[in-house]
Amino acid sequence: MGYRINVAVILLLGVVSAGITRAQPAAALSCGPCPATATDDLNLRDGPSLTDDILRVIPAGAELEWDSSQDRRNGFVAVSYDGTDGWAYAAYLYLFPAPATTTDRLNLREDPSLSADVIEVMPAGSNLQVLSGPTNGFFSVRFEQQQAGWAHGDYLDFGGGTGDFSPGDDVEVNTDSLNLRAGPGLGEDVEAVLFEGDLLVVLSGPTSADGYLWYEVESDEAGTGWVAGAYLAAA
Repeated sequence: MGYRINVAVILLLGVVSAGITRAQPAAALSCGPCPATATDDLNLRDGPSLTDDILRVIPAGAELEWDSSQDRRNGFVAVSYDGTDGWAYAAYLYLFPAPATTTDRLNLREDPSLSADVIEVMPAGSNLQVLSGPTNGFFSVRFEQQQAGWAHGDYLDFGGGTGDFSPGDDVEVNTDSLNLRAGPGLGEDVEAVLFEGDLLVVLSGPTSADGYLWYEVESDEAGTGWVAGAYLAAA
């Protein structure tokens, strides 16, 4: 994802979104097929590569299913959307069930709304199983292996490591492609697409949103913006 604006690459990938990969080992999953949600517009292809034909485009926010019994290939997972089977790039899907950790004390609510009744308050650092979402910014979760409810994504960390960076740190992109966004969140406009190995300087952060800790960074080629810290590494 980089401006380096490379429209061809964006069209090939089929999305512009912070890298999001949640696939768990098949043995750890009891669903089949398992639920998934597209985080941005995403190409559904007839094979697991960018050269395979595009069958259709999965719209952002669409719910679909993924086959946990098939191994991920070239970053793609086998999926089914609206009656069409194919392959989609896993970096732009929430793949459920998925582990997450609360980044602060967080209300577990009966419904996906700030006005819904609070079942209990989960401590910071609690381990959750995420079952579906997002709905109104909330994810359906299971707390302590039994209590189910809804938790807001701004206070969930879906893992992958944040790097714990500080302003002034030199970092590099640690994934194939990564959106540089206008603000900290998956709903913010994509200003550029960065690629693996691109060098950045951390300006501020982290800020929690949509299950990620975000950092404001500066790139010599792409300018300034926000990226998910889970896809950065120390340079």
